[in-house]
Amino acid sequence: MKKLLVLLLIPSMAGAQKIVENKIDDFTHHKIKRTSWEPLVRNFGGHTIILTRISEVDGNRFLDVRIMRDAGPFVIKENGQFMLKTETDSIITLQVLRTEFSCLGCGADGITGSGLQGMNISFPLTANDAKYLSIHLTRKIRVYFFDSYWEEEVKERPAKGLAKALQLIN
Repeated sequence: MKKLLVLLLIPSMAGAQKIVENKIDDFTHHKIKRTSWEPLVRNFGGHTIILTRISEVDGNRFLDVRIMRDAGPFVIKENGQFMLKTETDSIITLQVLRTEFSCLGCGADGITGSGLQGMNISFPLTANDAKYLSIHLTRKIRVYFFDSYWEEEVKERPAKGLAKALQLIN
């Protein structure tokens, strides 16, 4: 019975948010801390995958995002917005620093998403926004592309994963 319980718990522990990098870079001497990539949105019917992680470089925090979609190429222009709506209906708005273009497999995590248009982008995250998002779960996201925007609901488990990642970095 104990073996069965352990086998049932292993998959849930495998997806747990954790620190995967915590070092001082040998060349730049930057202190770097990063969490693991975890899914925020997995909409296989619409072929949309969004993975996130939190990075901290010399005290500056970033929400790193991998976006993968099957809707053809897409662009996020400089100052393009990534919005997170929390359980309290508050909106946290993050802005990309430069124009980003998708390419085939560019947001992929291993083979996951390798056949989809994607991108890997980072959004600066203020200490206040990081603290707020670590306490209040994200319920919905909106990404502004060059000519449109796109929204997705965030389920409970991935929302808790994002909050946990922020707590690990704080």
